[in-house]
Amino acid sequence: MAGTYIVTITDSAGNSFISDFRLDQPQPLQLNTSLIPETEYQKDGSVYISISGGTSPYFFLWNTGDINDTLKGLSAADISVITQTLIIAPLYAWL
Repeated sequence: MAGTYIVTITDSAGNSFISDFRLDQPQPLQLNTSLIPETEYQKDGSVYISISGGTSPYFFLWNTGDINDTLKGLSAADISVITQTLIIAPLYAWL
């Protein structure tokens, strides 16, 4: 949770160290997609996802098992992806 926190560390001799630190809230996640439809029966469709905000690095897991931000060589199908901090419920695309 964002805010300022104070930490006190005391050793066995009773000596204390006090420090404070601040945790900032990251910007909200934003998702952008780019779809290129399949040319009729050519399996040449693609989808690209870019994410900003949140805390990087971002990790992707597509329902195809791929882990990159881009899928290529796609035919018409339902495509879904899960990212590190966001579940996109699901991203359906006819390619």
